[in-house]
Amino acid sequence: MDAGDQECVEWLTRTIGSFFAASDQDADAVAGDVTTRHAKNLRDFITLPACCLLQAYLVKTNATSAATKVQLSNKIVNPLAASNSSNSDGNSSVVESWRALVFAKPRAVKLSVANVDTAVVSVTIGGGSSLAHSFNGLLHNLLCPVLMQEGVDLAPSLKSLLAELELGLTQLHASTQIEADLLSIQTLSDEFMFWKNMKEQKKPELNEKYMPIFKEIQKISESFTDIISKSHAQLLQILNSTKTCIQRLWKLKRHKYSELRMWHLFTLIENELVSFVQRKFPKSSLWSSHFSQVYTSLMHSYSLLNHWADIKLTLIKPWRENAEHTWMGQSHHNMYFDLMQERLQTILKIRSLHQQIITLIPPSNIPPGIFSPFESFHPLHCDPMTCIKWQACPTKLFFHLIHLQQRSALHAKWSKYPMEPIAVLLDVIRYNDILCSTSLLSALESERRVLLSRASTNITDHTKSLLWVNQLQSMVQFVENFSSTHFLKVDTVHLGMNLFSDLDSLAEISSLLQALESEMRAYLNELFDSWCQKVENTLGLKWASFSGSLIEFVAGKAQVRLTPAFQIIEERSQFISLGFSLPENMNSFFSEFEDLHRQWILLKQITNHYNALLTQVILCQKAMISPFLQAFEEKIILTLNVEPGQWSSSTAETHIENLHNEVQFIAEKIRHLRKVHYEISAKVNLLFHTDLSSHWSEIVQEIHALVDNLDTEGYKGSDMTKLHWDHQIYKALDFQYRRSLETLIDTLPNIKCDLVYEHQRLIFRPPIEILRTTYYNNVQKFIRFPYTFLGMGNSNLMYLSIVEKNRDNLISVFKNAEELLAALHKEKEQFIEWTSLDLLDLDTLVDENIKKVEEWEYNFRIVQAKLQQVDHLPNEKKLGCLTVSFTPVKATIEDHLNNLLDSLVSSLGKSIRLSIAKIDNFLDTSITFLSESPSTLAQMTEVGVEYNNIALEYSKSGHILQEIDEKNRLLCHINGSGIDLATLQNKWVNLEYSLSMYKQMTDKKSVILKQETDQHAKVLQTCITKLAKEWASHKPNYQAVSDKKSALAAMEVMLNFSSKFQEIQGEADILSSERKQFGIIQRPIPGLQELDHDITQHALSWNLYKTYMEEKKQIGKSLWTKFRIKRGEFSDFINRWQHTTKKALKQKQVHEYIASWIRQDLEKSQNLCPLLQNVRGEAFSSEHWHTLFLLVDIHITDISQLQLKHFLSHSANMFAHERQIKELQARAKGEIAIREAIEDLKLWANSTTFSMYEHEDGARTTPLIKDWKELLSSIGDHQAVLASLKDTQYYKIFADQVHQWEMKLGNLDHYIHTLNTVQRKWVYLKPIFAQGALPHEEDRFSSIDSKFVDIVTNLALNRQVMQLVEIPGIGETLHVLEEQLERCQNALSNYLEEKRSLFPRFYFLGDDDLLEILGQAKKPSVIQAHLKKLFQGLHQVNFSPDSKDIVSIGSGEGEIVPLRNPVAVSLQVEGWLNALAVEMVNTLKASLPKCLQNSNFDDFPCQILCLADSINFTYRCESALESQTSSKPTLLDIKADLYKALATWTVYSTETKTQLSKLKSIILDIIHNRDVVELLLCDKVSHISEWAWQKQLRYYFQEGVAAIHMGEGIFSYSYEYQGNAPKLVYTPLTDKAYLTLTQGIMRGFGGNPYGPAGTGKTESVKALGQILGRHVLVFNCDEGIDFQSMGRMFTGIVKCGAWGCFDEFNRLDEEVLSAVSQQIQTIQGALKNVLPNVQLLDKVVEVNRTSGIFVTMNPAGKGYGGRSKLPDNLKQLFRPVAMSAPDLTMIAEVILLSEGFTHAKELGLKLVSIFSLCKQLLSAQQHYDWGLRALKSILTMGGSQVQEERKRSNKCALDKNIEQAIIVRALHLSTASKLVQVDALRFQGLISDVFQDSQINLSLSSNLFEKIQECLLKKQLAISQKRRELSLGLKYFLSLGRHPLIEGGPGLVWWTK
Repeated sequence: MDAGDQECVEWLTRTIGSFFAASDQDADAVAGDVTTRHAKNLRDFITLPACCLLQAYLVKTNATSAATKVQLSNKIVNPLAASNSSNSDGNSSVVESWRALVFAKPRAVKLSVANVDTAVVSVTIGGGSSLAHSFNGLLHNLLCPVLMQEGVDLAPSLKSLLAELELGLTQLHASTQIEADLLSIQTLSDEFMFWKNMKEQKKPELNEKYMPIFKEIQKISESFTDIISKSHAQLLQILNSTKTCIQRLWKLKRHKYSELRMWHLFTLIENELVSFVQRKFPKSSLWSSHFSQVYTSLMHSYSLLNHWADIKLTLIKPWRENAEHTWMGQSHHNMYFDLMQERLQTILKIRSLHQQIITLIPPSNIPPGIFSPFESFHPLHCDPMTCIKWQACPTKLFFHLIHLQQRSALHAKWSKYPMEPIAVLLDVIRYNDILCSTSLLSALESERRVLLSRASTNITDHTKSLLWVNQLQSMVQFVENFSSTHFLKVDTVHLGMNLFSDLDSLAEISSLLQALESEMRAYLNELFDSWCQKVENTLGLKWASFSGSLIEFVAGKAQVRLTPAFQIIEERSQFISLGFSLPENMNSFFSEFEDLHRQWILLKQITNHYNALLTQVILCQKAMISPFLQAFEEKIILTLNVEPGQWSSSTAETHIENLHNEVQFIAEKIRHLRKVHYEISAKVNLLFHTDLSSHWSEIVQEIHALVDNLDTEGYKGSDMTKLHWDHQIYKALDFQYRRSLETLIDTLPNIKCDLVYEHQRLIFRPPIEILRTTYYNNVQKFIRFPYTFLGMGNSNLMYLSIVEKNRDNLISVFKNAEELLAALHKEKEQFIEWTSLDLLDLDTLVDENIKKVEEWEYNFRIVQAKLQQVDHLPNEKKLGCLTVSFTPVKATIEDHLNNLLDSLVSSLGKSIRLSIAKIDNFLDTSITFLSESPSTLAQMTEVGVEYNNIALEYSKSGHILQEIDEKNRLLCHINGSGIDLATLQNKWVNLEYSLSMYKQMTDKKSVILKQETDQHAKVLQTCITKLAKEWASHKPNYQAVSDKKSALAAMEVMLNFSSKFQEIQGEADILSSERKQFGIIQRPIPGLQELDHDITQHALSWNLYKTYMEEKKQIGKSLWTKFRIKRGEFSDFINRWQHTTKKALKQKQVHEYIASWIRQDLEKSQNLCPLLQNVRGEAFSSEHWHTLFLLVDIHITDISQLQLKHFLSHSANMFAHERQIKELQARAKGEIAIREAIEDLKLWANSTTFSMYEHEDGARTTPLIKDWKELLSSIGDHQAVLASLKDTQYYKIFADQVHQWEMKLGNLDHYIHTLNTVQRKWVYLKPIFAQGALPHEEDRFSSIDSKFVDIVTNLALNRQVMQLVEIPGIGETLHVLEEQLERCQNALSNYLEEKRSLFPRFYFLGDDDLLEILGQAKKPSVIQAHLKKLFQGLHQVNFSPDSKDIVSIGSGEGEIVPLRNPVAVSLQVEGWLNALAVEMVNTLKASLPKCLQNSNFDDFPCQILCLADSINFTYRCESALESQTSSKPTLLDIKADLYKALATWTVYSTETKTQLSKLKSIILDIIHNRDVVELLLCDKVSHISEWAWQKQLRYYFQEGVAAIHMGEGIFSYSYEYQGNAPKLVYTPLTDKAYLTLTQGIMRGFGGNPYGPAGTGKTESVKALGQILGRHVLVFNCDEGIDFQSMGRMFTGIVKCGAWGCFDEFNRLDEEVLSAVSQQIQTIQGALKNVLPNVQLLDKVVEVNRTSGIFVTMNPAGKGYGGRSKLPDNLKQLFRPVAMSAPDLTMIAEVILLSEGFTHAKELGLKLVSIFSLCKQLLSAQQHYDWGLRALKSILTMGGSQVQEERKRSNKCALDKNIEQAIIVRALHLSTASKLVQVDALRFQGLISDVFQDSQINLSLSSNLFEKIQECLLKKQLAISQKRRELSLGLKYFLSLGRHPLIEGGPGLVWWTK
């Protein structure tokens, strides 16, 4: 410590010494001792800011000595606790006195000399028995008076807390007389823990001793737990039960509960009640809450406190007279409890007075802020510090209220109506406080006198009526009524007397009231005497005994039975409460039953508590708490159902205790459940404020955990709770889902991307496609959140509708997504200009455009400014959930700018260096030049010119040097360093000096050179003379040149002379130049010109010859292998030289002899050209070339060395052997074909490999061969080529090779065919055997599998095809494998036949499909794929959540039919499919009776609805025909009903596709029924036996069986599920077909509808089967079907009772038809003779009576190729039905009605007319169709548009124009696109004529049109109306799910995208 710290230590120790100075030890000694022993404590307090306390206190040095010493501590030490601790010296110290001195630092600072006086506060503690007393004195005398005064800025809440602390310490100080252990007991919980600790001591006797006290204290403590949530009745019950517990405590004999403790217990209870009142009323609610609310609560609280005060009095009063345990002291009083009562009473009076005033005075007349005096404190905080404020506030308030009384409206009120005294008395009571005002009483004097005159009569009447009312009531009820109502009214009258205190006649009324009161009291005494007499008469009787259950349950609530004994005891209590005293003998009598009465009260308290708990049970938790309530009721029945005389006090105590524990247990369960409920509720509320993207799922998981914990904790029946919370979470999810969709773009998970510059373009990383995919994945994940969200019941069914509800919001989500991505694209635009530098070659750009220093300087400034701008660009930007980082692109831009800066610097440096190099080169060259001396005249001339150039360049370079200097200074400024120019400047000075000296030297040299010129001329003349002589003697002689050798020699001589002459001519030119320079006259040199002319003429001829020979030599060097394909060049060479020679001869540029030589050589070469054609050699082999070389005598061995010159030089030999050369050419051409074929075959063999793929086989992968067809085709081609070679002339040479290849290819073809068969069968059988389907064949197949896998594995290693032939024994191996696989397949066929016999519908499946089903029987996806092949209308089944059971079936149109009983799915697929077929029938069969009773549109399948409707129609018609009475409806009534139903159903609005299909079927049936009724009316049918009715389809349901009658035929309904497929329109043709077919079926025959295409042959059979509920199968026949296949089909049909319709039956071969006729005849014979079995394909097949066989045929011939006539024996087996063209008009009308058109008749007629006209007037095209199929397509399309238009316009029926426009649009869309150009305009005219005033609205969305336009422009196509229409038609057909066929001629443009 430094000096300052030491001064602080001295200050502290001196203070401590002065405080603790004693007689034997002065202050300095104390200070020194403390400094020595406690240096660390002092140092920490001074130097450490965090050490804020230093306490000094006295301790004894040891237990025996009186010596003391001062102890220091840096924390507050409790002297009592420290008495057993060790001091720092290690000696045991006992506190002599807890007098202490405490230093404290209010702020955490380090002490110094400067702040020690202000930073430290010292407090002394002492003079009492505890720290609390000392601190109380500090608070009371110092802190509170200072801090509580008005001027101190202290928060009211802090002042309140300070006052409460002072109050508590004062109360603690006042209890010094209480036992020592009571000091630590401040709450009921403390009292409970005290007795619990006492009970749990190890001594058993103490445990037993304190157990009774512990039980009672425990009950009291538990009852006061959570009293803030209790109702007023419950609180009163708690006080009553507390009273009972206190009574038992006081009566304890073994260990008496002392009076001191009882006093303390009273105080604790009252503190709890005071605390309860304070917590119940916040400060603001007392004055701001509505009067009715706060008044009731205040009255309850006030009555609660008064009730406790009464309980204390009733307890203590008898205790004073109790001899065993007497209350000796005064009655218990608690100052704060009394203050609270007084405060509550005053607040009630204030609020009541205020309420009375505002009921009489308008609110506008009441001044605001009337309760403002109470706003500064809480009125219910009763402490001395607030007493002064409390006493002042009511005075101020009363002053305001009395002022308001003067405006009272009582006078006006009582003046309005005749006064009734009771009414006025009620007003007196109501406005009692206001009526205290003297001025108001004076104003009401007249009213008061009238009232007083009528008071006596009225009071007497009412009092008598009260005395004798309801004398049949029990004594208890009467006394209760009397005491509560009579005295209340008497008190009211006395209260009202204050109103008349100043009137004269008051004495008379007062005496009357006293007389009446005396009379009532006398009557009450009489009543008491009679009651006493009754009780005395029953003394000694066991009237207190009872039997049965003490508690009974009425309407779910518990009630305690009131026995006679308990009734008398209750009456006794009421009389005692009225002040009566019982005789002594009665007291002793009642004392015997006091315990029973107390137990009865306890039971009543338990039942009240139980009933109160029932009201706390939350409805959704009722199921979870019910088991506990039921157990409680059962326990009551078992324990409290007693026999007479068996009830004992000891047993009762045990039972009551158990029941009490049970109720507490239930209460705990309810509290726990409520707590969990409120916790979940809070979390659900939190879900409403939590985004789905944040912690939504975590909160739901927490809710899941809370709910699951309830199951774990043993609560049962939580389904209702889970359902409740599912609904709440659904609301939260729906709210958050809708809310999140609006802000989804911002709340999705953040997606980060970088804007980067790569490959000279701006791109995003990751790419924009990945960003889009990621974004949409997040969007999809969010949208699907309700689908994946599991509720409390682990199901998402409830939440699925959320997505559909918010479907409209999803459009904006995707729109926002595209806008976000578009905004992302725009972010690139601001950087496009920045990145443009990368597109340029900066170095070139700078070099080409910057030349001046100013330009470099300007660009440097611009680049630096741009770099600063780049720094200010944003580093990233957030677009919704996308965060785009611009850092990479900024770095790239900075790199580009830096590159530009580098380029500028480099360019500047390069410019400087180039300039320096240029000047330096100039300087070096110039200085070198100027340093040399010229020696000749030419040099002198050159020197003069060069000197002038150097002088001129010198002046220019001066400017360049200056520019270099400026550039170098700029480079130094930018780069920090420049280029050294010192060397350049030195050279510049040297050049300046050299220029001045060189001029003098050249003048001297020119004189000397002029003298040398004459000597040069003489030497030149001598040389010319000499050359002329040589030329004359040696010039070439043309006649002497006889051959090529001599010509070449002559040409050499000529070239030598030309060279010599050129040298002499050069010297002559130099001489001429020198003479000209020195000014000498020019003279010709003798002989030079003649020599020049002669040599030139000869040189021209020989140069031409030389050129010819060189070109010929060059072309002769061409390689023959290359030159032979461009032989034309040789011909061009000959022609060109022939022309050149002729031209030169004509111009005399060549000697005639040389020209003749060239012509002769050209002719020889030209004659050689035809022979060169025969030696091209494309077909030559090496043998052919060798033969040719021998013939021509060419001495080379390799064709690659052969050149053209070899043929030119041996031309004579070629002419001599011309015939042999031609024969050699022909032979080579003949052999080349064979050779090439063999070479191709070798190449194919070496290069062709197996194309293989990996076949997944469970855990193993096997390589297999593919593309067999191409491989086998290639082998066949090569085999054909080899066969064709045998017919050629030159085959013998290659016979051996060809034979070998034929053998190889033959074996290869056989092996590959066999391997193909083996592989195909292996692939087919492998998965079957892998499933263990055929155990007895498993070993065989395992061997096959091993060998086959080895073969293909080896082939995969070396995939060459020819390798297969080289494998030893491969042929035999493959043959064995093929045979073994055939055996396995036969075993499989038997296995499948067995499965088909078990489930006959399997006959309609191929082997592959059947094996797939058998192998994967429990996979839903596999089952769904094949169901529609097995059942008529069943396209799907729905499984249970665990995929183990089928629970419903569905059609292809979306209809769902729940099964009556689920069908279990097992591995035995044929078993559960049979069960499914049976359950399907049973379900439909059970639905029919229900539908007949109530045919609800949505409750039943379409099939059952139509069947029930037909049954009802048949019943109504026959009822109308059989009965002629007026009571039953007639046919006319039925017709009217049908028309009405048709009008209703055609405008019926549907929501789903299923409903629409149902509606169409119902409308078609109604139309048919209407037509039947009209036919009956037209034919005047009067009885059901008439043929007009008998020929109709009639439906009956009798004795639970549905049947269909037609003519004589009766057919049971099969209940095969038909789905809701479209129905066939009923026409006369269909009626005829139905009648014929049904009569044939009845007699065992089949049906044969025949006729042209489009007449409804097959559809009629299918429709009839649908009517009868049959399974109809349609088979398309062709030439490939044999009688075995037909037999299998017949077997399946006969066994399962289906109908088989064989379409185009006459396409079968005649042999097959003959065999089939035998099979059909056998089947029909069994049906006719009702045989149970039939023989088919050598098997006995069971016959189902509902089976049938039908055939349909197109006519033979007439454009139907491949058809034949049926044999006569086959015709006899079927009843023929001639199908003609249908009535299109009727069909169109009916279909339009079913589709929802209301003007169907007119529109149908027009549409059919259009079709008829088109067929007649338009051209005949193969793809045109004007039949029924095309018509139905248009009608269906129009129907879909009608439904859309209805929904759009929200109309049930559309007007005629709209419907017509829809039909026209559908007609145009369906037809216009397929019309050729010539028919399109004519078709438009037909539409305009038939559908007048109809516009063709072919709207095309703008977006689609823009895309089409963009596509056409890209393809450079014209944008025509035709293409628009075609595009619209294509779009519409695609939207309908159609597959358009696009056709076009050659050269046209068609596309499908």
